[in-house]
Amino acid sequence: MANFQIDSSAFEQLTINCKLHYYKRLFNWLYEGNGQYFEPALPVLSKLSEDIEHVLNSPHLFLAEDLLSVIDGYVRLKIINKGGDYVNGITIYKEASAANLGRFKSSYLLICLTHSPVKKGNGFNEIMKDYRRKMANTSYSIHLDNIMRNMLDGKQLIANDMLIGLNGKKYH
Repeated sequence: MANFQIDSSAFEQLTINCKLHYYKRLFNWLYEGNGQYFEPALPVLSKLSEDIEHVLNSPHLFLAEDLLSVIDGYVRLKIINKGGDYVNGITIYKEASAANLGRFKSSYLLICLTHSPVKKGNGFNEIMKDYRRKMANTSYSIHLDNIMRNMLDGKQLIANDMLIGLNGKKYH
């Protein structure tokens, strides 16, 4: 480290970023993308569960590209190990809400709510109330309210000089 003039904090961040990338690849191996998971990968990731949680709670962790994918994989892994429905958005939110996910937990919970395929019913209303209660008077709750209002109103977002409907349709 001294030869490259890397301080210990930068080294720790680099190490964590490498671990996040490694875990993301392992979670990609576990989840086949068709609602199924690859059974032989489960014990490998389960053995790493404690280290994954340690990385997610590191003070050197920063919002990296792979972070939310690793959090998502970790939460789903916990659900699989409990024999639960790891594709149900409400189950995912509840497990994530109870898990020790570090300081980016609020961001992940917001993603759970906005990407949930079902946006109505008692189960969804329950997790929305839970999030609003936990994030009261924060920018997260304001952001959630704006996103949900736009989704329910069918409004569009502007990105790169293009309108994009919340259904993904692009308008030039």
